[in-house]
Amino acid sequence: NLVNVKSTINIIKYINKKKMKNFKYFLFISSSHVYGNSSKKIKENKKTTPINIYGLSKKKVEDFIFKNRNKYKFKIGVARVFNSTGPKQKMGNFVPDMIKKIKKNNFIDNVNQYRDFIHIDDVMDSLVLLIKKRFCKPINISSGKKINLIQVCKIINQTYFKKKITFGKTRGSDLYGDNKLLKSIGKIKFKNINQIIKSFKN
Repeated sequence: NLVNVKSTINIIKYINKKKMKNFKYFLFISSSHVYGNSSKKIKENKKTTPINIYGLSKKKVEDFIFKNRNKYKFKIGVARVFNSTGPKQKMGNFVPDMIKKIKKNNFIDNVNQYRDFIHIDDVMDSLVLLIKKRFCKPINISSGKKINLIQVCKIINQTYFKKKITFGKTRGSDLYGDNKLLKSIGKIKFKNINQIIKSFKN
């Protein structure tokens, strides 16, 4: 992740050094993990306090951008993407990991917490919108709806397995976003969680 930090910063510096006349905008794809956990819906003005290495690496690039953006000849945007899922997503993400886990187990633990899921198509639509508008403020790319991961697992089970499963009750930490800013610039419609889960194996 530290390599990603240096690489991104070096790319920004390189583009500026080359003085590309037609280069007007750079969009950094950040993550909701810069916020850390929160029991409330997260707005863009929340202080960034990441609790994992991935979130910290994204915050380091964000901090560099905010500190130096006035030095550059192009605009820079920051898109904080929440849980995204789409067709054939790789392992290491919640939906494919849970599909594998539910297939092999009848008891699922450590999922009693809230998250915000957005389909990859809606993520891409949002990013295209930001690029067209050359939007510079930090912005949440999220559905704006919280859902308990237990419910997500139930939908996965109902969609692909229809087996009897039970869940642990231990309460975890939450992370879900406010997307009013995203809606205000034109991204209104979002696929719901059922559509998101069904699309995984398409």
